[in-house]
Amino acid sequence: MPLIRYAIGDHGGVVSYDVIQTTMQKHGINLDDELVKAGLSEIVEKDHPFVYVYERVDMSVTLHGLNIYPEFIKEALLLPEFAELVTERFTMATKYDARHNQFLQVNVEMQAEIKESEELLEKIKQAIHQSLVQRSSEFAEVAKSRKADELIQIILWEKGHPRYFAPGTKQKWVEKQ
Repeated sequence: MPLIRYAIGDHGGVVSYDVIQTTMQKHGINLDDELVKAGLSEIVEKDHPFVYVYERVDMSVTLHGLNIYPEFIKEALLLPEFAELVTERFTMATKYDARHNQFLQVNVEMQAEIKESEELLEKIKQAIHQSLVQRSSEFAEVAKSRKADELIQIILWEKGHPRYFAPGTKQKWVEKQ
């Protein structure tokens, strides 16, 4: 069996067929019957281990004690007005300014041929700010005392930039600090 290096932030593990079968039986499911129904009984090797992956660990950043999830940012970037300007790829991180105030930094991948502009930066910042206010009552409270410019920083990157958006790599929603 080849050795596989796997460290892209997913939760999961490796289990034997017997462990899966025992677990399914506890829930009233006959694994062998289910494999036949699914047409997989000839494919599944019962003596080989199974790998399972069920979620990423890089799913939020913390800003002033509240969790910011990628879905909040993605919702803003998927607005029709941005379809021709940015991809849906981004990376977010909690950063600190010179006075040690926290802010959310969002690195956004632009579509090919699009050039960075102050207008585009401002539109994206306002869309993300609005999405966060709508989706998080805690963020809405923080936003009452701090301006969007103090809470959110947008950095635009060319399509496929190797720092955050290298082609062929799995998207990392959260930048490790």
